Amino acid sequence: MLRPGLRLHFVMAERQNLFFAELVAALREELAALGTDTALTVGDLPDLARNEVGVLVPPHEYFALTPSASPRQRLLERYVCISAEQPETHHFADNVRIGMQAGALLDINPRAVRSYQHAGIRARHLPLGYHSGWDPFGSLETLLAAERDIDVVFMGCITPRRGRYLAGFATTFDGLATRLVISDNTGPNDRPSDRFVSGNDKRSLLSRAKVIVNLHQGEEAYFEWMRALEAIHAGCVLVSEHATDHAPLVAGEHFLAAEAQSLGELASYLANEPQERLRLAANAYEMIRKHYPLRSGAQLLRSVAEEVRRAGARDLRLARIATQVPAPITAPLAQPAESDTPLPPNTATKPDPADQQASVVHPPSLEFDATPQERALNAFLKEVRLDLLDMRRAASRLQLYLTDFNGRKGQEEHRINEIEILAETPAWHAATWHAMKSPTRRGPSGHLANPAVTVITPSYNHAPDLARALESVSSSVLGDLKIELVVIDDASTDSTPEVLRAFARANPHLAFLALRHRVNRGLPRARNLGLAVARGAAVFPLDADNELLPHGLARLARALEENPSASFAYGILACHDNGEPTRLLSYFPWEPERLLRFNYVDAASLIRTDVIRSMGGYTTDRRLHGWEDYDLYCRLAELDHTAAFVPEMVALYLESPTSMRSLTDISHMAAFAALKEHAPRLMSPVVLPA
Repeated sequence: MLRPGLRLHFVMAERQNLFFAELVAALREELAALGTDTALTVGDLPDLARNEVGVLVPPHEYFALTPSASPRQRLLERYVCISAEQPETHHFADNVRIGMQAGALLDINPRAVRSYQHAGIRARHLPLGYHSGWDPFGSLETLLAAERDIDVVFMGCITPRRGRYLAGFATTFDGLATRLVISDNTGPNDRPSDRFVSGNDKRSLLSRAKVIVNLHQGEEAYFEWMRALEAIHAGCVLVSEHATDHAPLVAGEHFLAAEAQSLGELASYLANEPQERLRLAANAYEMIRKHYPLRSGAQLLRSVAEEVRRAGARDLRLARIATQVPAPITAPLAQPAESDTPLPPNTATKPDPADQQASVVHPPSLEFDATPQERALNAFLKEVRLDLLDMRRAASRLQLYLTDFNGRKGQEEHRINEIEILAETPAWHAATWHAMKSPTRRGPSGHLANPAVTVITPSYNHAPDLARALESVSSSVLGDLKIELVVIDDASTDSTPEVLRAFARANPHLAFLALRHRVNRGLPRARNLGLAVARGAAVFPLDADNELLPHGLARLARALEENPSASFAYGILACHDNGEPTRLLSYFPWEPERLLRFNYVDAASLIRTDVIRSMGGYTTDRRLHGWEDYDLYCRLAELDHTAAFVPEMVALYLESPTSMRSLTDISHMAAFAALKEHAPRLMSPVVLPA
């Protein structure tokens, strides 16, 4: 009786990361070309037929997403596990425990293979390579002739390390057409979105890009093989920080490598040097196509599966490597399971926030760890500080009234003029703002006709930073975009008035108006005053300690013009502290459900003037002190307004320990209560502590 042919039965979890789904699809196509039958199950571990060997992709994610399954030895000894996790991570440690019970384990990176071997698993390297389904061009000639309108792309999750280096590239990338596609890895990316591109959308993006920047998540010099290969298929040149185990790719021949802090300049160089870029693209594409096919990986997988089938996994399962000394691992790995006992529940994969919107939501900023007495005390302290702030303002207003009253004896009216003009330029009066004569006038395509923009900058005792903020507006690269700048000095006691007058004298060509509150009234009222005098079709609030990147405002205005249904547009901010890059802000696209937990969009957004005026401007509700922009976004989301997201860095954000957050962050209880009142439908899932 003939033994039935080998069949590889792939098993994946529901809501699987698309990265692995694409890898499985490619492997199945290559196995089919080799004449090997395959099957796919999504869900619980199937009962394997006698001729079948299971292929679990990837092991840690499968068991995290499939609570009904448990990694028991009697089930896994007929499985080959395919992993793609970096060493020294929680996911890798989970794979070690599961791999101890599996028939065999393969990984796409040799560095990870050595770490598995060090942990006592007979792991093998699964080489990836050229796959026709990943090739959007089909020939070198077509690849080299492709028009590319994106200079630099970055794709991946954000980590503190990546955020710090990307923020450092802000000024270098400003003159380039960039796309920062930052995924949210708090849950599986199981469907395409603006923050996670896959399939044809990913190939299309890479086909339009000249260069892709690769930054390691942590200090591990791990080569991201899948990202590199996808870029090479599309003719997008890889610029990576130094890494191990990238052979047969050769730095300088197939890609460029450098220290992390130099990647921005290196990417800019390649984007502007087509000859060198095309040389690297051609070398890499031809090498993988001729000498490094994915079919070799499929053949290895079939061979390992056949061994598992023949040996029943007895000779493969826990074989110690005695013939080599593996590379040491600096961090301890989780202890492997030694019996048929199921592993403890996996907690490394967090639930997707979108899936919890309809259920209870506990924002991380609420004081759930505090006792009711501690929460009450925090709320009381915040109220006391706000009371003191209001009392100081009231005292200043009374003093102003008495001063004006004494200076106007004998007059019948003694009204206080709390606003005065500090400076204005001739251009403020001379400019013709034809876009504002009919703010909603549309062109033939339905877009705003030549929209004007008003930049509104409130300032309170920020004289040292204010000049840089204003200069960033005056030096913006605007093209045909007409702008005006309105600054509200909120009764500063420093040299802010002198800074504003000097700026007006130095910039007579700019439509500029500086007003002053004679009594401090707070950020929202200062912004609302700027909104009241704004003549632009859209307004951009620029804090006095932040700076626009030269092309930032024009990119936001173009996004509004190209998305007429959007009420506002925002981009990514690069944070700096004492001149050093620290992190990124506002890097996710508009997803209102994220507002249930925290405000992930900075105030620096370009908002249609008629929209924000219809919302009543910024709230003056004292409970939302410091959260006025958060409140505005929640109210916009409540009314189903949409935003245009610009996946590029548009401004610099100065980290400051003396900002309004020092008062706001004492307690968030009253603030979330106010948000629930102002946006009841959106914020209904949010539950406050008792």
